[in-house]
Amino acid sequence: MLVILFLLGTQSAFFGPAKYSLIPQHLKNDELLAGNAQISMGTFGSILLGTLIGGWMVTLENGIAILSGLIIFVSVVGWLTSREIPEAPSENPGQKLRLNPFTETAGNFRMARENPTVFYCIMAISWFWLYGGCFLTQVPNFTVTILNGHPRLISILLGAFIVGVAIGSLLCNRLSRGAIEPGIVPLGALGLSVFAFDLSFTSIAYQQAHMSLSGVMPGQFLSLSGGIHILIDLIMIGMFGGFFIVPLNSMVQQRTAGSHRARILSVNAIVNAGFMVGGSLLGMFFLSFLGWSIMEFFITVAIMNIIVVGVIFIRVPEFFSSFVLWSSSRFKFLSHR
Repeated sequence: MLVILFLLGTQSAFFGPAKYSLIPQHLKNDELLAGNAQISMGTFGSILLGTLIGGWMVTLENGIAILSGLIIFVSVVGWLTSREIPEAPSENPGQKLRLNPFTETAGNFRMARENPTVFYCIMAISWFWLYGGCFLTQVPNFTVTILNGHPRLISILLGAFIVGVAIGSLLCNRLSRGAIEPGIVPLGALGLSVFAFDLSFTSIAYQQAHMSLSGVMPGQFLSLSGGIHILIDLIMIGMFGGFFIVPLNSMVQQRTAGSHRARILSVNAIVNAGFMVGGSLLGMFFLSFLGWSIMEFFITVAIMNIIVVGVIFIRVPEFFSSFVLWSSSRFKFLSHR
């Protein structure tokens, strides 16, 4: 099992940078955001579909065997589909491959730091994965201990977040009118914290109002006071996450030279993975070592989000100045309709 998980991670290490570095070779600059939005929507939609199908299949008789066959089938379909991708010749054919991963990674990291905007975009993207990981890894525990929910409710709440990211990814293209708009990133960051606070306080009120219940099923949960509110909060956190992540990915692609774009995106993937692990360790520290409640942890992460993105926006003033220009232009547009 550990070997299989390791190999899946290895596949992702190749797949992610290759996928995102190909996009600018096939799309124009004014198409990049829409392309990233569609990939983000497809990715999170597939995650949701896989989670639901996998969770259902393992409960069936011979479910593991059926699920294994389905995974192989989907893999073959993916391979066949990938063969239809138009050719994209290397933009740096003279690049030599060094077999020492540590030396290569260090060199790529130094290269990423040469462009402060790209580097801090990578930090912001990685922070989003840490932020999302802090919430998603606690959803099962949150569902059972705070919401007094049945395990079936876990999939509904996870699905709400993922659907939100997909919606946000698509709306991002509409809000920016197809352009890569850094000004949407602060809006996304603000929404991540605002709705995390709202989720925390709404969940506290829900727990106090329904503490006598147990094993709450999805239908019952939605009929209880606060149930729909919590679901909407999760959707909104996901949606603003889409506003946050899609422009950042597009900026990294657009502002990196094609000759070393894949190398910079590999740095992004490595830092993303490190931050994801950091999110798990952060949860262990606050919940297990300090003994905090899940709600206290969520509120702390929301505060940390304000601090971290605030530092990034100070380092790259373009985000805030673009936000002011974008929001004022949108306000003028709406006021003249």
